[in-house]
Amino acid sequence: MGAPSSKNRGGPATPVIAPYRSAVQPAVGYAETMLQDTGFERAVTLELRRDDPLLDGLRPNRPEDARYAVHDLLGEGGMGEVRSCTDLHIGREVAMKAMRPMQLSRPDLRARFLREARIQGQLEHPAIVPVYDLAFAEEGALYFTMRRVRGLTLELLVERLREGDPRTVAEYPLRKLLSAFSRVCLAIHFAHTKGVVHRDLKPANVMLGDFGEVYVLDWGVAKLLANEAPPISQQTADLAISKLDFTDVASAKTASGAIIGTPGYMAPEQILGQSGEVNGQTDVFALGAILFELLTFESLFGNGETPEILARTLRGEDRSASARRPDSAIPDAIDAVCMRATSPYPEKRYASAREFSEAIEDFLSGDLDLERRQALARTHAISARELAGRALAPEGTPEDRQGALREVGRSLALDPDDPEALALLVRLVTAPPSALPAEVVDEVHTLEARRADRASRRGSLLFALGALLFVFPTALLMGVRNPTSVALNVVLWGLAPAALFVSRRLPVWVAPTITYAAVASSSLIFGPFISVPAIAAVVTVAFVLSGRRSHRFLASGLALLSLVLPLALELLGVLPRTFVLEKDRFVILLNAVETPSLTTILLLSASHVATVLFVANYVAESKDALDRAEIQNRLQAWQLRQLVPAEAQGALKSHGRTPPSERARAAPRAPICRPKHLP
Repeated sequence: MGAPSSKNRGGPATPVIAPYRSAVQPAVGYAETMLQDTGFERAVTLELRRDDPLLDGLRPNRPEDARYAVHDLLGEGGMGEVRSCTDLHIGREVAMKAMRPMQLSRPDLRARFLREARIQGQLEHPAIVPVYDLAFAEEGALYFTMRRVRGLTLELLVERLREGDPRTVAEYPLRKLLSAFSRVCLAIHFAHTKGVVHRDLKPANVMLGDFGEVYVLDWGVAKLLANEAPPISQQTADLAISKLDFTDVASAKTASGAIIGTPGYMAPEQILGQSGEVNGQTDVFALGAILFELLTFESLFGNGETPEILARTLRGEDRSASARRPDSAIPDAIDAVCMRATSPYPEKRYASAREFSEAIEDFLSGDLDLERRQALARTHAISARELAGRALAPEGTPEDRQGALREVGRSLALDPDDPEALALLVRLVTAPPSALPAEVVDEVHTLEARRADRASRRGSLLFALGALLFVFPTALLMGVRNPTSVALNVVLWGLAPAALFVSRRLPVWVAPTITYAAVASSSLIFGPFISVPAIAAVVTVAFVLSGRRSHRFLASGLALLSLVLPLALELLGVLPRTFVLEKDRFVILLNAVETPSLTTILLLSASHVATVLFVANYVAESKDALDRAEIQNRLQAWQLRQLVPAEAQGALKSHGRTPPSERARAAPRAPICRPKHLP
């Protein structure tokens, strides 16, 4: 082929190549051609013409039929060079790949070049560059023309991604690369269905076009499928590592049994020179090596010396992309796909390049759904953060907190592993609200009402027992001195249980008032200093712990009144005095009943014992309830910590909050008395 053209305006004319075109009639002998075509330079010998039957389909054209104007050099290699050209007949830009004239004397190179042109020309697929013409140049170089493609090779693309080029990183996310790679797999499968194995797949031979196209380049070492050879054994592979001569791999010939391909992308069966075993799964291995490079931006078997690369290939070591790049968060699913494709044993690889493509598409389908869910989760998380900012502020409303919890819940439902959303959930759950939501207030009121009802029924029972065991026996056994006082005491102690039992149907003040009136009436029997303070204290504790919130101040006030009012009435002379203070004595005057010594001692002692037992039992039950609530809170906190990964714990620290786990570790440990009701 001619030298590069000069593009200077006003310079010499652009070199033009007059090709030998494909013949439509049987080729004539080389001697006749030479006699008839005086413009053909004698660089191609008669021996070349006769030795290569593939050239029989070509015949010379007249010099005046010059067709191609040669332009810039696009690339070159051992077989020749590729230049951009203009097809003067059609007026389009094409690429021309030409052999050097000195290589025409080698039948093996000649056959390889012609085979590449014809194989590439017969594989009509969008991802395989079409061949337009196959001919001789005037100076004797063999060439073929093909579509002029533009884009980036995967080799250059991976290099830019490895360097972190911002534009390339933004333009080629993993999803886009895998989608293009899947189309490459389908193109290779198409070639396999036509009986062709590429044998030299590598990033430099795959191009991504500017408009979404993919191209598989350089079919120079492609081979027609042959009968399969016996499978490789590990013993054969180990033997090959020590026996093979790796010194001339780059110049290996395409003869049967010779090593051909690029180290690092060659399958073990290629390295072992078992041409009968080279089939579609050989290309699958090379595709897997390319996929590994797309995932890690590193070569599968490194960039060392050729013998070392080939030995690692035969051993099949270090094929996990995620293990090679643990910091890159490579999905396990695509890592497994890559490892299967690069298995050193053909039977363990994908059965075809189409199956390989389907595995990629399956991953992309799931990954697309994951990306959509993560994108939607991020939208909800952003909304949750905005609402949480308002909810956690002093002026935050229950509606803000409700909205924040709803949004963070939706975010975690779509992406359960989002550490920021988990951290936000922990903050919302652990930070107390400035105001209780209306629903919570209603639930608390309902709970208080139920607890008050239970306490009222229980109080009714206890007052009834007190009346039966102490008040009524006092009137019957001790003898009555003041019937009015005794009758008032008995009536009030009889009304108190009834009032407590029906307290839900009465105004809130009725039952407590009757109850404390009964307590106060006991001072008519034994005075304001015996039994009455203890009974008032017990009743007040019961009302405060078990009654409604509205009962607390009412109960405390009535308790004080039940102690002070009888004393005041006695001091004012309204009621008869029940005590006398002397110099060295405090005398209790029992004006309402007789005072048989034994009966009085027994009744007073029994009332005091009952008071102590009641208080102990009531406080124990309250403590058990508190313990149960504490254990439930601890359990809930522990369960919440299991939801929060280390990243979320870190996020909590960044917000100035101590994670629950650290608070638990920092807190002093004390034995917890488990209530007997708990399992």
